[in-house]
Amino acid sequence: MTTKMIFICSCGAMFDIDDSTGMEAHIDIHTDHSVKESVAHTSATPTTLAEFQDSLVVQIKTKRDDDRLENVIVAEYPALSGNYFSCSTKSQDNWSKFASLDTRGLVTYPFSVTTNDERGTYTVADSADLSAIMGTVSAAVFTERGLAQTYIDAVLASVDETSANAAADPYLNLN
Repeated sequence: MTTKMIFICSCGAMFDIDDSTGMEAHIDIHTDHSVKESVAHTSATPTTLAEFQDSLVVQIKTKRDDDRLENVIVAEYPALSGNYFSCSTKSQDNWSKFASLDTRGLVTYPFSVTTNDERGTYTVADSADLSAIMGTVSAAVFTERGLAQTYIDAVLASVDETSANAAADPYLNLN
């Protein structure tokens, strides 16, 4: 049986045991992840370029969804108002539920919503206003997803592990 020691992150990213620098950089970015040492069959660790690329794609998607959309990306509505709303998956889900209730006539307007930092509120005036705020949140989410996709595309177009890492690093190092 051929085995080797690896680091496994809670998001599924794997690092060779001698790649403590890469693993530490990963958990510095993803402070809510946990890493453990493990023994794995060599077939379970990335050995081909495609497997290495897949591991980087997982890291980019995790950075996008669990870090950037969760903690960094916000949508300002109305423009220049200083009212910032979360773009997290949970927030997107809540806006969708709100819209669903609105289509059924179950929302009484005006309706007050809190800002991302819970320090402010915005009063949604009517269905058109709700649509506009949802469009603003969606635009911020689509922009971030598009940005992440450019890095994923670059990783998948890479010809070796070094160029794949170089393609992923700028996004993985974003705050």
